[in-house]
Amino acid sequence: MFPRTILPRFKNTAKRLGVTPENLESLFDFSIDPFTLHALNLPGKKKADKTRNAALLAASRSYLGTGSWAADWKEVKSLCVDHNCYDAPNHTVNLKKGASKLFKSVEPGKAIELSSGGVKEAEKLLKSLSEDSAA
Repeated sequence: MFPRTILPRFKNTAKRLGVTPENLESLFDFSIDPFTLHALNLPGKKKADKTRNAALLAASRSYLGTGSWAADWKEVKSLCVDHNCYDAPNHTVNLKKGASKLFKSVEPGKAIELSSGGVKEAEKLLKSLSEDSAA
């Protein structure tokens, strides 16, 4: 179940996305603090697409927990490793390919802050994954 401090943000996000709070909640593991993403299939045809989606999901988790649309660099790398899309020589390059549309800037080791377009894409991804969890 949601920690009480983040419940309003989860409810508002679920309402905005048109999904149930329970479906949105099902994407996350609240048994640890801070909460994390459950194992899921990271969408994307190529490693670069999956890498950018990992950053969007990490930023979404951050937003739901803290109100900030910024992905922790280490969390993004960890998600990429877990989903077999971490390409060491191209990791930063893959993220920078989305820099203008999705991210305000991409610098190795620093938080990846989403642009307004990135927030829209992150919310579309959350909605899609939430709907898939309901099926």
